[in-house]
Amino acid sequence: MKSASLTLKQSVEKFQNGERILIGEYRFGKAETIKYLDKQTRKPASFTSVKHTVEIGSESFQISERVAEGFDVSSFTAPMPKGAKCVVLFDRFTIQNGVGQFSGTVVALVG
Repeated sequence: MKSASLTLKQSVEKFQNGERILIGEYRFGKAETIKYLDKQTRKPASFTSVKHTVEIGSESFQISERVAEGFDVSSFTAPMPKGAKCVVLFDRFTIQNGVGQFSGTVVALVG
């Protein structure tokens, strides 16, 4: 997982180009290994995901970010401090159990 950032101008350009983005306030993040049973092979499998929580308006949303294979969960540190302005770059949005969930990445909003 690499640390990235966007300026407000870059964020607006992405929005104008039709990309799915939101601007919010970072709350926290954690890395975890998800274990599951592969439906095809019927064997145990796993993948690593980082879950970020971002506040947009008066609501909190969860952003699930897939990371590269071999990502070390124990080395995860939040990409920015709590309360920092951030940009959510997403490709999917769903509501599960009343909680809005995005699939994508979170980057710092700078400048």
